[in-house]
Amino acid sequence: MKKRVLAFDLGASSGRLIEGAFDGERLTLRELHRFPNEPVRLGATLYWDFPRLMHEIKIGLVRAGRGYDSMGVDTWGADAGFLDRTGNLLTLPVHYRDARYHGIREEVAAVVPPEELYARTGIQSLDFNTLNQLYYAKTRTPGLLEQARQLLFIPDLINYFLTGTVAVEYTDASTSQLPDARRRDWDRALIARLGFPDALFTPLVASGTPLGTLSRLVTDELGIAPLRVIAAPGTTPPAPCLPRRLIPRKIPPTFQAAPGRFWASSSRNPSSRRRRARRTFQTRAASGTPSAFSKYQRPVAYAGDAPPLGQGGRRAVLRGHRSHDGAGAAAALPL
Repeated sequence: MKKRVLAFDLGASSGRLIEGAFDGERLTLRELHRFPNEPVRLGATLYWDFPRLMHEIKIGLVRAGRGYDSMGVDTWGADAGFLDRTGNLLTLPVHYRDARYHGIREEVAAVVPPEELYARTGIQSLDFNTLNQLYYAKTRTPGLLEQARQLLFIPDLINYFLTGTVAVEYTDASTSQLPDARRRDWDRALIARLGFPDALFTPLVASGTPLGTLSRLVTDELGIAPLRVIAAPGTTPPAPCLPRRLIPRKIPPTFQAAPGRFWASSSRNPSSRRRRARRTFQTRAASGTPSAFSKYQRPVAYAGDAPPLGQGGRRAVLRGHRSHDGAGAAAALPL
């Protein structure tokens, strides 16, 4: 089974396009395009430079050319944009590093105690969680929520402008602190309790859900062929690991996958169902990843064994929902 896929990964300060090729036994990764992801300040507010990011993604699609099975996008979690009633972007998404959200958690705690909030959502309370961003909008800029018709997280927003499809992927939505962790759906009772408009919250879709192909508007603008887009096929460091059915039997029980600042290792024990259900993904910062890319540099390709893990790099243990940092580029394998 041969697959060629594209993955756009937007980290906290940079973005890149990764080509993934899988021939049934060997996974090869190659960087095709790299670009800065720098927030911009307008007045006192820090925003995502969303138009520039869309421009860079289009450059990447042109550079990639043809012959791919699918593509996907992953980004940092929590931040989102609003569409108005005509389907246009209402305002640039505010960046999670903006200082406006400091202290909002304490206001939310007066409505929903932190212990209850964690029990319902399973997400740590952080200043920039979408819940706090929306509470800020409700209490400080209510006109924004009155004009908004749909809320889309950054990868969902990018997918929307590529395909025209409105969809919110579950693992990305989980960073908002608004889905019910047990039911894996929006906690509508919590949303009502906080006073957020229920209509903003589009039904959730699972990772790997096909969203359709690049829109005619995009393909005509870029002069490229239609390409299938997959909903956030991996928005956390461990998520880019290959689906179990695609893992060759020759690969040892522990394998490594995912390009980027994080290399994810997944351990599995086929003889223990309980241990499979409690898999723990460990990530460490990888060494040797280039910090810049230009057309004069050769793309970096990783084939076979993963490069050595960085010494003393950041380590994290991830379970359940996704982390806020979508640092590992996702191999958009169609499911």
